Amino acid sequence: MEEEEKDKPSQKLPQISLEKLLDATTDILLILNSRGEVSFINQKGCELLGYTKNEIVGKNWFECFLPRKIRKKASNVFQSLIKGEIKKDHLYVNPVLSRNKEERLIEWHNSLIRDQQGQIIGTLSSGTDITDQKRVQEDLQKREGYLQAIIISAPIIIFSLDKKGRLTLLEGKGLDQLKIKPKEVLGHSIFEAFRVNSGVGEKIKRALAGEAVSALIERGQRIFETFLYPMKDVSGLGAGVFGVALDVTEQRKIEEELIFATKMTGDIIEAMGDGVALVSLDGIIKKVNREFERHTGYSRDEILGRSFEKTGLFSQEDIERIRERIIPELLKKGFVRNIEVEIKRKDKKKFPLLMSWSLLKDRQGKPIDIVTVSKDITELKLMDLLLRRQRDELVIRNRITARMLETFELKKRLRVILGEIMDLFQLSMGTVHLWEDGKMILYYGRGLSRKLRNRLSALTEKDLLQFMAQHNIYYEPLETHKKIPDFIKAEGIKVLISIPLTIEKVREGRKDSSSWLGTILLASRRYEFFSSDEVKILQGVTEQLALAVDHSIRYERARERLQRLETLRRIDLAIMERHFIREILKIIVEKVPQDLGADAIAISLYDEEKRKSSVFIMKMPNGALIEEEAFELAEDLKESYLREKRPIIIHDLSSDPRIKSKKEIIQRHKLCSYLGVPLIAARETIGILHILTCQNKIFTKEDIEFFQTLAGQASIALKSAHLVENLRESERKFRVIAASAHDAIVMTDDQGRITFWNKAAEKIFGYSALEA
Repeated sequence: MEEEEKDKPSQKLPQISLEKLLDATTDILLILNSRGEVSFINQKGCELLGYTKNEIVGKNWFECFLPRKIRKKASNVFQSLIKGEIKKDHLYVNPVLSRNKEERLIEWHNSLIRDQQGQIIGTLSSGTDITDQKRVQEDLQKREGYLQAIIISAPIIIFSLDKKGRLTLLEGKGLDQLKIKPKEVLGHSIFEAFRVNSGVGEKIKRALAGEAVSALIERGQRIFETFLYPMKDVSGLGAGVFGVALDVTEQRKIEEELIFATKMTGDIIEAMGDGVALVSLDGIIKKVNREFERHTGYSRDEILGRSFEKTGLFSQEDIERIRERIIPELLKKGFVRNIEVEIKRKDKKKFPLLMSWSLLKDRQGKPIDIVTVSKDITELKLMDLLLRRQRDELVIRNRITARMLETFELKKRLRVILGEIMDLFQLSMGTVHLWEDGKMILYYGRGLSRKLRNRLSALTEKDLLQFMAQHNIYYEPLETHKKIPDFIKAEGIKVLISIPLTIEKVREGRKDSSSWLGTILLASRRYEFFSSDEVKILQGVTEQLALAVDHSIRYERARERLQRLETLRRIDLAIMERHFIREILKIIVEKVPQDLGADAIAISLYDEEKRKSSVFIMKMPNGALIEEEAFELAEDLKESYLREKRPIIIHDLSSDPRIKSKKEIIQRHKLCSYLGVPLIAARETIGILHILTCQNKIFTKEDIEFFQTLAGQASIALKSAHLVENLRESERKFRVIAASAHDAIVMTDDQGRITFWNKAAEKIFGYSALEA
């Protein structure tokens, strides 16, 4: 190659000029000799690698400037080039490694360098840095993925048709509203698949003919704004249609309301039966109708041109409400409807109105005026109150029904019921009590103080139960013969309402009697009188609620019974193979779930003198096990367990001195209620099963019976384990005595096999124990 250059001296540039020319190129120029060493690299290559030319030239390209992971592969390709195994110029993409360990992706164009004899002596490579280009491509791929995700999740439909009108693409979240599966209609004509009407069909044909069109398409209750764009092939001929359908159902509803609100102009204003006024944005009255004159008592001549605020129609409070709340909302939404105000007429009489405001806009959408519409509600106010109550009843029925269908769980349903009723009547306190074991048990309460909650947790007072069994309203102190109980009155309650939940028992096709499930108590600290209509609303709602509560009670009890049986079965299986007392205790406390009313559970076993616990194990609310005594029972409580052998309930541990916490465990875990069940074996109390809860709980008859069964199961297992341990101890003592006896002692099993052979037997018979 050098000889060829010598033959053309007139074309040879000075060496320094050629190097500068190569340094000025934007591509990397690299010459490698046959050993892979760098013979030349231009300035662009040096800048990219972060080295000077002196640091690069002479170094092995593959070992010094390529990432370790590709060195071998790249070197093999280079050797193939040098050996002539790759005949053509070679394009190759690989990363290079810069001084700061950054990898840059380079696209190489490789050419061979030959000597005068045609032997390959090296390679000339021109490289382009495509790192940023590659990143852009990857970013575009990600964006394409995001776009696809948007198409799938947004409430739109994207579709395409071939030139015969057959569906070739159908995607989008909007298909969920139409309940259409793409695979069922793809390949079919859109005219057949969707049974389009003639108007829409005509527009589709126009789009197939090459015209961009749009159409509103109604499918069931949904409205889609559809845009159809003709597609062309490379030759410019029609190839089909691309379509986008947007669900505009809600938007159309809003537009219809806005159209309705802006129609009241000109003659319509004068003809309306309601008072109408046209007001400028700065509050100046521009036009009124006859009904407005009747409402206010002012003639048009007296009112036009005056500011609404200065007419004296509105109180200062209403003026501030209009300025601070209604006007901002009007400017934001375009309308404000049905705001009740009380104006002062010209004759100084107060006059109730129901007012609405609408914003008028010009063609550019700029607000220009405000239209106010006022309705005389003097005679309709009482009827409106009734209608609103009836509407609220329907709303609460629907809301409660919808919420109750979400769950069968009793407590969640009771929370929904009480919350909706309290919100409807804007009451500050409420409870739901259910009838259990001759008591009214508090299942859920809202707005109660801790003291009142504890007092209402279980009600047995005859007078209060009689009150709760019927629809009643007590007012304090207005009715002396119906007094609110003192402990409730102490909370500042002025009104107390009882709503019994009852269901009709049906036998042989006829109503037999009513069953009292429980009662909803509602209370208020304000004097509020409920009308007969409001009471009827409550009565109407409670019939539905009682059925839902009864259903949940039955479901809950069945589920709890099943869970309790399953718990007993699991514990029974787990302790069947255990013969050590501590193992049995650990299994019992670990297997009882918190759902069954045991946030914390403990077992203590008495020593032989029955004076103190010899064994104690407890599972805390967080699941941790402790084997040290967490609390101590008072002597009278301990004696009660030993003497009476029956369960003991403490509703509030914080106020009962009979259980004394050690290391503040009860306080730290906020344990509230307590149930203790004695472990009885052979008519003797051998220990106690302790159940503790983190919230105040009334233990029902079923709760107590379950834990008594569990205690009985534990007693049997513990007694059995105790006997096994005694037997092992007896056997150990026997073996010690027998081993040291001077007489030969031999024991055999029922098949005559020797099971014991003492030292004396070895001496007398001459056989060792191992041989025997």
